[in-house]
Order: sequence, then structure tokens, then C-alpha cells
Amino acid sequence: MLIIGNFALSHSQAQAQMALWCIMAAPLMMGNDLRHLDPAMKAILLAKEVIAVDQDALGVQGQRVAQDKSQCGAHDVWVKPLAGGDLAVVFWNRGFCGSHSKLSANWTTLGLPAGQKMAARDLFLQADLGTFVDSVAGFVDIDGVLLLRLSKVAA
Repeated sequence: MLIIGNFALSHSQAQAQMALWCIMAAPLMMGNDLRHLDPAMKAILLAKEVIAVDQDALGVQGQRVAQDKSQCGAHDVWVKPLAGGDLAVVFWNRGFCGSHSKLSANWTTLGLPAGQKMAARDLFLQADLGTFVDSVAGFVDIDGVLLLRLSKVAA
């Protein structure tokens, strides 16, 4: 059950919970008091592009494709295929030392062919990040995520 909006979750942690639930195609059941929901938490729970990943018509659950267990820089990369050939990608910064980290994944890790041009969109920010070839990267807050939708760019 989602606890976004309850006590003790930071904004980054709330986004992480929502992204991981959606990448795993889990039911989005809320366990909070909607009468007292902070607007920032409400925005996370109502993020249409994020919810679309959870409810994608292909119905495939995402999986972890990379994991770093270093002492301070622990992070995961999760991938979920979407209907129409797009991919949802979650970079999850599980580190507990320092601050934000630049996380990346190459196309081989994500199951994409080398040289493929992919457009990346940040689903929480609802912002296009540009076109990437052979890898994608972004900065992720501690305990936070970067949730991307990758779409093929026509040649």
C-alpha cells in the first residue's frame, strides 16, 4: 500500500515509492487521509504520466537490470517495456552518504540496440530531456528516483 502523504516520507522518498510501484505494475492503493494531503504529495499521487507506466496496456512488470552495492553509492536501474515499444526506466539512488549522484545506464543494460536514438522524458517533471544515443544519465537525489520514458526517434 502506498504511504505517500503519510508522515516520515520526504518528497524524494515519496517519488521513489510511486515510481517503484508503477515500474512493477503494482496496484496503486493509497493508505493516507486524503483530507490532510499535502499538495506536493497529491501531485505525486496524481502524476498522469507516472500512472500511465503502472497502467500500461502491455501489462508487463518491470525488472531490475542493474544494481550497485558500493558502501555509499548504492543504486538500482529498473526497466519496464511499454506498449508501442517505449521503455520506462527508473534510476533509484539508494545511497546514504553524501548527496545526489549521477546515475547512468547503457543501451545493452536496457535491452536496446547500439546506436539507437532515444528521446527521454522525465515523467515527474513532465519535461523532455533530449535525444540520447547508447546511454542515458541523470542526477538523482539521495533516496530518490529519476523516472524516464524512452521513445525511439525516427531515423
